[in-house]
Amino acid sequence: MDFLRAGTRVLLAAVVPAVGEEDQPLLQAVIRQVEAAGGVLVAQVLQRRGVSRSRGPGGARRMRMKTPLNPATWLGTGKVEELATRVAEVRAEVVLVAHPLSEAQRRNLEERLGVPVLAHGSPPARTRGR
Repeated sequence: MDFLRAGTRVLLAAVVPAVGEEDQPLLQAVIRQVEAAGGVLVAQVLQRRGVSRSRGPGGARRMRMKTPLNPATWLGTGKVEELATRVAEVRAEVVLVAHPLSEAQRRNLEERLGVPVLAHGSPPARTRGR
């Protein structure tokens, strides 16, 4: 994560299973990388996959699937709104998503959040006029 400046305020976002701890090693590794690069982790927002308020198919049946909750952003619509609120509250300068994202997903999140979005496991984004 040599693309983070020392002191950069980072908000970590991740989709994790509703049950179990299998996501913890990945999250801890990402946090260590942020800290090693000099970034400051200011908040975490987790989307629990397998928790659904919907009456339609989803919830626990989709928990282990590798498909995005929302193809445009990977995260669900409500979670993106929550992220935008948290970005403002903690004055995050960057959102780091602990999953690979397509370039379109990254751009869509940036438009909704108003800050650069990095994706763990994805190649660095192309230079944008920032």
